[in-house]
Amino acid sequence: MLAAGCLTTVAQAAERKPPPKGLSYGGRAMTILASDVKADDAYEDRFEWRNSIDFKVQYKFAPGARFKVSGDFRYDLRVGDTVEADAWANLGETYVQFRKKKFTLRAGNVVLSWGRNGLLSPLNMLNPTDYARALGGTADESPRIPVAGVRATLRLHPVTVELVWLPFFQPTRVPFYGRDFAVFRPGMLEELIPNAMPQTGAGLVDDQLQALGGRIVDAITSLDPYSRDGLQSYLAGGRPEELPTNGDIGLRVGVAGRGIDFDTYVLWHVMDEPLVTLHPQLVRLLVDRGTLDSAAITQLTNPGAELVSSRHERAIMGGVDVVGTLGGFVLSAEVAVRNKSAQYTRRLEAYTTPQLAYAVAARYQSGTTFAVDLEFQHDVLLAPREDTLLRSRHDLRVAGVATLRLWRETFQLAVLGTYDILRADLYLHGRVTVVFDDVVRLHLGIQFFHGFRDDVAPTFDSLLSYRGGPIGYFRRNDHVYGTLLFTF
Repeated sequence: MLAAGCLTTVAQAAERKPPPKGLSYGGRAMTILASDVKADDAYEDRFEWRNSIDFKVQYKFAPGARFKVSGDFRYDLRVGDTVEADAWANLGETYVQFRKKKFTLRAGNVVLSWGRNGLLSPLNMLNPTDYARALGGTADESPRIPVAGVRATLRLHPVTVELVWLPFFQPTRVPFYGRDFAVFRPGMLEELIPNAMPQTGAGLVDDQLQALGGRIVDAITSLDPYSRDGLQSYLAGGRPEELPTNGDIGLRVGVAGRGIDFDTYVLWHVMDEPLVTLHPQLVRLLVDRGTLDSAAITQLTNPGAELVSSRHERAIMGGVDVVGTLGGFVLSAEVAVRNKSAQYTRRLEAYTTPQLAYAVAARYQSGTTFAVDLEFQHDVLLAPREDTLLRSRHDLRVAGVATLRLWRETFQLAVLGTYDILRADLYLHGRVTVVFDDVVRLHLGIQFFHGFRDDVAPTFDSLLSYRGGPIGYFRRNDHVYGTLLFTF
């Protein structure tokens, strides 16, 4: 039905009269079928059907003045141990832009980009990330979340000054539970929590402990911007603490030279990553494997007890980038320093540490037929604790993407890969695209997630001792997919 509706929409669009001068509009409808390569877990999602409709309208109402409205609707169906469905609507890039000679002002719901690198960019942190799309997406949907903001740009060649204000705090969207790419993989909480609850032999006490296990799951999922079951409302990705005092302010100053450009950046912001705090008695139970006395049980089962809480601290980022050409290559580099980054110890204690990151990239393109991009990034935690969870002082990554377009770009082959050198994580994504009359596209792809470290068993000891990275953590999520995309 969706495909038929999309084809009808395309046909109607072709019959429309030309739009008024200054008006443009369009959109796309997409349906994706994905299946696990190997389904060996009782709780994992084995099959997924994702559908989306995007639209945009743009109108130039005066010389140098225009507005744009865009939005999207998503419906996801996942089949595993249960059948789950999510549906939500999002406001996309929607803004008003004015341009007068050398000055440009854009205000609205915007996606802003800093940095020069396309794959590994430590400077590109203005918009928070939807990690469900970043890890489990098919490259057809951007993982960047649009945010309310204002950008003012003054171009005084060779100098460009850009001021950015994001007045409302928007956190990252990290699924915690019930999805293949959640922090707690499907089935993990079902195994972890019962195994962590002590058995006292006293019926009333054991009943209280089992009820506590349910409250722990509820407390964790309450932090999740995605619903476990049912139809998710468009407010699921809501913005807590929507106050201008929780906004971000950034400044970029760029200089264009002869064959080489560079920029400097400063960003005063609220950290997207939350600092999650567990109740002390909960840490004692889960990490120390301690037994609970009556006082501890009373504390944890008290209806007013805050088992899990989170906070977001303010931080400062400063950095520079440079880009130039050498032969047929475009070379770029970025450096970013943050005075705070969110980390956790193996006792599940949140803390912050300064962080330094730099990245280099080399890109080559031969007309429209072939393009390749190779990049390297080094992250350094400047003051880490020895027992930091899932991180070491140094993090080295390489990434690359190659694209081949043939037969007037009607056939495209793309291969993307990343490798975490120290944590031995490998991600590969291959995709074939067939284009029909620039209206219909068919994508066929496969994604591999592989870790060379030991896998995580459904116990807290295994989770806390895991030495790999996020790609290896999701090693059970290899899948194939097919995407049918209609543009109008």
